[in-house]
Amino acid sequence: MNKTIGRLLIVLAVVATAAFVTFTYVYFRSKAMESTQITDNINKMDLLIQAVKKYYDNYKIMPQGMSDLNSVSGNDTRWENVDDVWGNHFILDRLTEDTVFIKCLGRDGKVGGEGIDTDWVYKLTGLPPVKKAVAGNKDNKGKKVEKENGEAEKETAESIVFNLKLISVPGEARARMD
Repeated sequence: MNKTIGRLLIVLAVVATAAFVTFTYVYFRSKAMESTQITDNINKMDLLIQAVKKYYDNYKIMPQGMSDLNSVSGNDTRWENVDDVWGNHFILDRLTEDTVFIKCLGRDGKVGGEGIDTDWVYKLTGLPPVKKAVAGNKDNKGKKVEKENGEAEKETAESIVFNLKLISVPGEARARMD
């Protein structure tokens, strides 16, 4: 009888060890997958932000929806069909002519949530173009403008400035962005 109990304890120990190893593998593999998903989603959001900036550069107004971005795609990207890494559509809400919210509703695809289900929300605002003074002209203080080497500048450059504000994002993604 003692041999039977001993063998039973050995079998239980082997089963418990196998269960522990399997659980540990599955747990860390799922964490690694979440990490990869977060990185991939950061990259997709960045591409979307760049497309919105390009649209604003071209039209001087923010797009009304994802399909508006198709006009600035250099390839066959159909932005209304681009999903986040969990298969949910990105959301582009135009607040004003100069401001949009770019949203991803997280893994669950629902508003709100915690952890990986947290909504990712960016507010992108296009600011009025900044004009560079031309050499020979006067700046706003009445001083003549010249390049550092004294040569006259040949053209006026305009550049649109963007203000990108992160409203919410999962903690794991925030750590990767910093």
